[in-house]
Amino acid sequence: MVDIIITQLAQEFKRMLEKIMQEEREKYLEQHNETRANGYYKRFPKTILGEMELNIPRTRDGEFKTSILPERKRVLFMLDDVIRALFLAGVSTRKTGKVIEHLFGFSVSPQFTSSIATISQKVIDEFKNREIKDEYPVIYIDATYIPLKRDSVAKEAVYAVMGIRVDGTRSILTYWLPGGEESATKWQEIFNNLKSRGLKTVKMIISDDLKGLEKAIDETYPTAKHQLCWFHLKKNIKNRVRKRHWNEVLN
Repeated sequence: MVDIIITQLAQEFKRMLEKIMQEEREKYLEQHNETRANGYYKRFPKTILGEMELNIPRTRDGEFKTSILPERKRVLFMLDDVIRALFLAGVSTRKTGKVIEHLFGFSVSPQFTSSIATISQKVIDEFKNREIKDEYPVIYIDATYIPLKRDSVAKEAVYAVMGIRVDGTRSILTYWLPGGEESATKWQEIFNNLKSRGLKTVKMIISDDLKGLEKAIDETYPTAKHQLCWFHLKKNIKNRVRKRHWNEVLN
């Protein structure tokens, strides 16, 4: 699930970068009405996932330069730095201008910061509130703890839901950072959100054995079966068995 979340986050971050660059070009054209937009060209900055294909806006006069992408440099950033910056900046609730400052080491104007914040928040909101049109008869749910910096650094639960389509393909349906520790009450809110977005027919939910979770599932998806995750089962077994016996017991 982690790999899918990282891949999907990379796609969303690509969208955010391209929207920022489009906004930059629009502002440039407002200040230079003697020229016009002239399509896009591609650049392939390297990330931790390999090359990221970006559509770079251009103008007819050839003078527009985006501040997001350093000129004549192929290595833009490592994705783990981007993710760390997003979490450090509290990207879901705080100004995304901090991300740019963290990544590139220079401050930006309040107007530019406001523009970036609006764009990034819009991308996040579109992803988290998009209509769920496909059928996902099986969903995996889990929460992991990562250190987040708000007033101070503390570990908080990040909730993620992965859906399995009828043809076996997978997609991250949502992720939440509500703050605090994992709880069945917060999972109930997530289920209600998924249902309101179109996820009506769920036949099986796979999770760990969090206290109160079965009740939350019954109240939202009463016909769905609840199966405990084999990964969590094996992990719990390993914690109770000597290391030299791991392979034998798990097999």
